[in-house]
Amino acid sequence: MNHLPNLLRCSCVWLVLLSASFKGSAALSPVSARSDLNATDRLDWNTVGVEYTLLPNPFTGQTTPGQIGVTLSAPSGVSFERVNEGSGWVGNFSPGEPLLWTFDYSGPVTFRFNQPLQAIGLDLQPATLSPFVATAEAFGSDSSSLGTLAISGTASSSSFLGLRSDSGEISSLVISLTLPDGGYDAFAFNGPAIAAIPEPGTMSLFTLAIAMAALTRVLPRAGRKSN
Repeated sequence: MNHLPNLLRCSCVWLVLLSASFKGSAALSPVSARSDLNATDRLDWNTVGVEYTLLPNPFTGQTTPGQIGVTLSAPSGVSFERVNEGSGWVGNFSPGEPLLWTFDYSGPVTFRFNQPLQAIGLDLQPATLSPFVATAEAFGSDSSSLGTLAISGTASSSSFLGLRSDSGEISSLVISLTLPDGGYDAFAFNGPAIAAIPEPGTMSLFTLAIAMAALTRVLPRAGRKSN
């Protein structure tokens, strides 16, 4: 009896199971520190202009070293300015750190990525250096919400807003800031740290390679006839 058709069906089943094993839930979890992101890339605001550069809305940058495209946007009429901690911005970031700030606008500010991410995080601070609540909502490639996370910050330091997707499907992120009394304030933020994931095509090739390797091991038996 030739077992080849059965073996092929078995290998196809394994391929489906392996592909399904990489599909996670869309749950978000907070990341409390930049060092916990296991970042593969970062967006350096020095690459978009020198200090006091007024940037268009929207504008596009690239991360290093992975060259992930990032488009930053806000509602019409809003501008972004490149500043440095200690000169254009006097707050609680690291001295000389390159920042963006939003003038008199408190959000939302939208980040869109040209490939899905697993995690992202940045530090931010309001212009009045007062207590605040920062909110981030992540969206998948189909524009569906993956969830919303919020942090409370103090006037004494910038605060880190980070999140991770169990499914690695973050295609865009929307951040905003409010004050405890419900008011709004402009804010500054540093370059996001990003944890990228393999593109879907890479993952599919990986699962296919495993299935083909399993098929290769059992193919020599396919031509044997049962007694």
